Amino acid sequence: MKWKEYLTLLRPLNCFMTSIGILIGGIVAGGLNIFSLEKLFLVLLAMSVGFLATGGGNSLNDYVDFEIDKVNHPERPLPSGRLKRDSARVYSLFLFISAFFISFLISSFCVLLAALNISLMILYELSLKKKGFSGNLTISWLTGSVFLFGGAALYQDSLLNILGSSEILATLVLSLLAFLSSAGREIIKDMEDIEGDKDRDTLPKKIGKKKSSFLAGGFILTAVLLSPLPYMPFALFSWLYLVLVIPADILFFISVSTILKNPTFSQKMAKLAMLTALFSFFVGGIA
Repeated sequence: MKWKEYLTLLRPLNCFMTSIGILIGGIVAGGLNIFSLEKLFLVLLAMSVGFLATGGGNSLNDYVDFEIDKVNHPERPLPSGRLKRDSARVYSLFLFISAFFISFLISSFCVLLAALNISLMILYELSLKKKGFSGNLTISWLTGSVFLFGGAALYQDSLLNILGSSEILATLVLSLLAFLSSAGREIIKDMEDIEGDKDRDTLPKKIGKKKSSFLAGGFILTAVLLSPLPYMPFALFSWLYLVLVIPADILFFISVSTILKNPTFSQKMAKLAMLTALFSFFVGGIA
């Protein structure tokens, strides 16, 4: 049945993870208050925007990578012939438009952020993905802004009021840390794939593995140095957050120390560290 093929294009697990990130952003910004009927409705709308937009990006990815997937993933709906290639393009457009219009039900800030991120998703697939470092930064922004989107969904104020509010400050810190750690991990992944990246102008191919490892480590260590911010000086979270974020920082240190020796292990440690840090923010938001 065709709906199964469209569901495969969507990659629902990836979409679900984006929605969970938005939910965590809402919890970090609003604490247990998000479970009031009005705020929960806004967060659910934001989660649906993230779900649909991510699905649009995944579908566009399959459309753009059609020829590559004939070799690497012949079982997918497009290269297998179970769906026409143009179907993925139309489906992607439908998902993007749906996500954008739902954002109008949330706030003007969410409309702006949705428009920016959807544009970046399209630009990434059509151009930035092959340009290495700019593509890395794009993915890092998209990762970090998920949490900001979830936090901002709770408040109907203007852009400046939202960004200046104490409620959003913790979400901004989370978004910044996610951006920095994600940027480091994206560079490490490019180091890992340097031999196979024939059609991408990645940073390790430009400046070499050693310099790339310094830059990746710099991004990650900056995130570690900034990780205490929600506890001090802002006092947004209790000491419990500070205790829980320590294991994440240790994992980040392990990641940095192994970048050159074993990029595969390093990026896996960075991913585990990011998940651990996310848990600390989740607990900090509700404690």
